[in-house]
Amino acid sequence: MFAIPAQAERYGGIDSGGGKSVVGTLINHGAIGEAVASSVVAIGTSTVSSGLIEVLYVGPAPYDADNDGLPDEWEKEHFGNIEADPQGDPDGDCNTNLMEFLAGTDPNDITSRFNPRGNHDGADYAFPVQTIVNRSYKVYVSKNLEDWYIQQTINGDGTQHIFSFDPSTLAAESPLYGSPKFFFRVEISIPAAP
Repeated sequence: MFAIPAQAERYGGIDSGGGKSVVGTLINHGAIGEAVASSVVAIGTSTVSSGLIEVLYVGPAPYDADNDGLPDEWEKEHFGNIEADPQGDPDGDCNTNLMEFLAGTDPNDITSRFNPRGNHDGADYAFPVQTIVNRSYKVYVSKNLEDWYIQQTINGDGTQHIFSFDPSTLAAESPLYGSPKFFFRVEISIPAAP
């Protein structure tokens, strides 16, 4: 689901099976997984850890003659014309064409998608953020899905960065201190052209 506000920015979200939730006034976000507990449950030799990683996309509006939210240049590159449906999903990866544009992924390749997956290592929770040039990535953490705190900003350079969060290192005055659960959100933005 996405919303296109009057300020000529583009928003989109990815729902990769974890369900849709509304946080404050934001309606354009999707979830991957469930709440992340600050502990890990081991079952036999398998470790079970679930996680919510929310993905938000924000960006300025490039030239778009048909006003569908997709830049004409991008539509021509991927579809040969400017008639692509922003809600379409030609590769079947559950990411709309609008989401694929904002994430910088290929709408015709099911393996090309922004899908951070986290894991626990002791108290530390980490997940990779695959970046592309001309994008900015902000990683937020929440304990209640209402109040979000930025933890890291990554400037896209075409490499993979690892976001790491260890709740045991939080200072007592941190608004996140003492929570048994954490939620993560990645916001992708396209910097405005100079």
